[in-house]
Amino acid sequence: MNLEQILENIAEQHLPLLEEHGFIPGGHNGPYYDKETPVRNTAHWSTIFAYLYQKTQRPDYLQAVISCADYLMSVPARPMQASFYCRTNINKDLSNGTIGQAWAIEGLVSAYKVTQQKAYLETAREVFLLHPFDERYNLWKVVNVDGSIRQFDMTFNHQLWFAASGAVLLAELDDLEIKRQCDLFFNALPSMLRIYNNGLIKHGVLNSVTFIDKLRNVFDWITYKRKSIKSGKDMRYKENGYHLFNLYAFALIKQFYGDIPLFNSDKFKKALSYCFSEQLHDSLENQDRSKDINKMPKVTTDQVNIYGYSYNGPGFELPYITKVFNNELGDNSVLISQVTKKQLEYTYNHEQKSLNIHTEDQATLEARFYEYVRYINTHSS
Repeated sequence: MNLEQILENIAEQHLPLLEEHGFIPGGHNGPYYDKETPVRNTAHWSTIFAYLYQKTQRPDYLQAVISCADYLMSVPARPMQASFYCRTNINKDLSNGTIGQAWAIEGLVSAYKVTQQKAYLETAREVFLLHPFDERYNLWKVVNVDGSIRQFDMTFNHQLWFAASGAVLLAELDDLEIKRQCDLFFNALPSMLRIYNNGLIKHGVLNSVTFIDKLRNVFDWITYKRKSIKSGKDMRYKENGYHLFNLYAFALIKQFYGDIPLFNSDKFKKALSYCFSEQLHDSLENQDRSKDINKMPKVTTDQVNIYGYSYNGPGFELPYITKVFNNELGDNSVLISQVTKKQLEYTYNHEQKSLNIHTEDQATLEARFYEYVRYINTHSS
């Protein structure tokens, strides 16, 4: 049984769930155990149901898309008509930085494509433009659920995915301000993207304007390195789990926006090449979690990298990356086949027809099947 067939089986289980609740229940952000509202998973399933409707023309799939989008437009999803309410941890921002908003924007755009309901697109546009873009740093600030402004989201993949959601949005509407912001961000990427010598993308953003900022960055980096050496831990366990997630966002940008200056750089080519390296794929299966710099006390499953197959889903991400960047790559069909097969071996329960093995968060992992949907669409086009 291939991934597409499994997706359809899981979708059939989610139709009555959506009909019962009016949304797809949230998970808890995988190994982080931050309880999430239904926004993220409902947005992901909007993309899945949109694909299934386009494939089958079944009315129940169309209704599922509408139900997902209508939830995203509802008061519970945007209680103060500002950012989407994505997580419930009061010790963190309830909007889940810029990435929580990016996922919701994607879901609304997917719904618009099959329904042509402009209200979905306008809400996506409104939420994107709520986020202040600072041209000194070429970064977006986080907007709280009540509309108040926080500081920058300093996780690189969060900024990247927000820009990618802008690219997805711009493919459906003309908006000069969204395009201007995205252009500035894309033009800054050659200096903003940081990689190790092997091409692995670093997790944090280091962007500074003033001399004081530069000194603070240097101090923080020295402090981090000292702690890493002393503890024997560093970020690379996590960064390996997120590498394909980063490249997936770059693939979104290429498909929906086109080429950007970064794609011609040696730095990016190195990062792209690392997607197919033995080192990355060994780390996704065999790397020792004792080296993870994050403390994840609730995690019970660690047979594989907890940020990889059990959460980010390399079997969903690598096929799409390969398809979009096909002209820059050789034949990787054997590796793609191996990775999709491993995704099933590690996480799919054949008896229950669910992705509930070796994962901390079945609900979110199943919703992340939406990433594979884009591969199916580009593969068949």
